[in-house]
Amino acid sequence: MIKQIFAMLFMMLFSLSVFASPASFEKRFKITRDNNGKLLAIEDRFLTFKFEIKPYLEHLKDHIKKEQIRLNEKSDYSEFVREVFGESHNVASEGDMKLIIDSLEALKNVDVDKIFDNYNFKRVINTYENKLSSALLNISPLVLSAPNSPRFFYRRNATYQVVRWGLNFAKKSLSTVPLLNTASYVIVQVEKLIRERRLFHQNMLLHYFENYDAKELGLTKAEVDFAYSSVYESRIPWFAIWESNNAVTNWYKYGATKFYANVRVANSKLRASRPMYTKFMNRPNYAFQTVEYKEEKVIVNLYDGQHMFNTMPAIAFNYDKPNQVLMQRTLLQLAELGLSFVTLPGFVKSLAYNFIKSFYDKQRITEGALVGYFESVSDHEMVKILMQQQVNPFENF
Repeated sequence: MIKQIFAMLFMMLFSLSVFASPASFEKRFKITRDNNGKLLAIEDRFLTFKFEIKPYLEHLKDHIKKEQIRLNEKSDYSEFVREVFGESHNVASEGDMKLIIDSLEALKNVDVDKIFDNYNFKRVINTYENKLSSALLNISPLVLSAPNSPRFFYRRNATYQVVRWGLNFAKKSLSTVPLLNTASYVIVQVEKLIRERRLFHQNMLLHYFENYDAKELGLTKAEVDFAYSSVYESRIPWFAIWESNNAVTNWYKYGATKFYANVRVANSKLRASRPMYTKFMNRPNYAFQTVEYKEEKVIVNLYDGQHMFNTMPAIAFNYDKPNQVLMQRTLLQLAELGLSFVTLPGFVKSLAYNFIKSFYDKQRITEGALVGYFESVSDHEMVKILMQQQVNPFENF
């Protein structure tokens, strides 16, 4: 009995030590108030106004070239891709796996240097970069939450207009398929990766809101509630004026209601998936659970499924295969570009593109909460791994 009491006390002390200090919160987030002490914004110190497409172009070129080497060296490339995905990342069917492999193989003979060094290609990208930079200044990229401004983010996420302009400009300026396909892919991906950084970093913030008392974070309970609302207001589509009005009317509880509704769904998913796992370990936060699955220790994502045809919790990290998720996502990103070189009807390509993206697009954004957890327990190595898994060269880590 005494041993049991000591064990319980040890676990309580350990839990307190894990979430004892908000130093990591202060290092990452900046709280801005006016002269009267009114909370104006919560910003992320690691986000920046500076924007260049160059890091993404270098990232893309490097990965295409590395994959081309692998395509030429592997005696059975399709078997290699299947091994990367493995049983832990169930593909809907053999046809879907073949689609991914065919898309990757389509990159084998693409002349990367010829494309990226082309004068018109560089002109299109540079012009697009200037227009997107101007648009980004209007969306306050450093701000994650504006607790006392219920319409702060509404209509600020309209960078899609710049994307439309960029795609039209590329069609007028580029005459060959390789140039146009690559430029179009870059135009869409760059805007998306930049815009989605806010969502990813907001999920870090939500981890702290869930696991720390408001006073520990230098906030009041009401300010945290309003901050929740601002986070979810930022996720309202530009055309959904009715939802924006709902947020304004119910500002004191709008965000918290959304957050805890999602938590309940995650809890239900965890209960439903229990038979698949042989052991349950720690629950980092609202969106993740550490389990043993097929004799491997993994962290599963309770918010997002493995892909659009499989709602089983996605694997966010595999302790036994720490590079698995990064490798899968690298291949999937390249497959998206390769798909544009595959001969298929337009509507089929669109469906295929959405399928490939469904493997990692939402999953990696939700992983912001997991980064928040590992930052809060000072596990810097895991933070580095998870940031690399973002396959987003615009992230600073």
